[in-house]
Amino acid sequence: MACPRLFILSKAAPEVHLLPDGFKGPVFIAFNRLDGEQERYEDGKRVYVIPNNGILKTKFPPNDGTQHDWQYYYQNVDGKRVAIPYVIGTDVLTKDLDRVIVFAIHTVSAPSDRTKKDMSFFTYVVGTPREKERLIRKQQDVNLNAL
Repeated sequence: MACPRLFILSKAAPEVHLLPDGFKGPVFIAFNRLDGEQERYEDGKRVYVIPNNGILKTKFPPNDGTQHDWQYYYQNVDGKRVAIPYVIGTDVLTKDLDRVIVFAIHTVSAPSDRTKKDMSFFTYVVGTPREKERLIRKQQDVNLNAL
């Protein structure tokens, strides 16, 4: 009888997400894109500079692994950063319904009509708990094949 294979997952690389100041809505990061932004690092951390439309195409491969270290910031035109807290999943439990947070964090795979291969995405929503339902619907309505 064969032994089951044991998979050891490595720790994911730390990430810094820089969002346009005041951005609200879904974010999609498309990996392994020939038309993507060059890989960028800061103090050993992957850096994702999210454009105004919330869709970043990057040459980075997916950041597989465990023990994710995510940092989310608003960045203004002068480069000043303001941290944005995050919660895992869609259970946004907070008393402050108007505080901007990151939620609905997911890794997604979708087939590509152009390349006939699966594409990998990392997605999340930036907004307030009061806007949660509307923004998650907007996230779910994105046609990944169009990215």
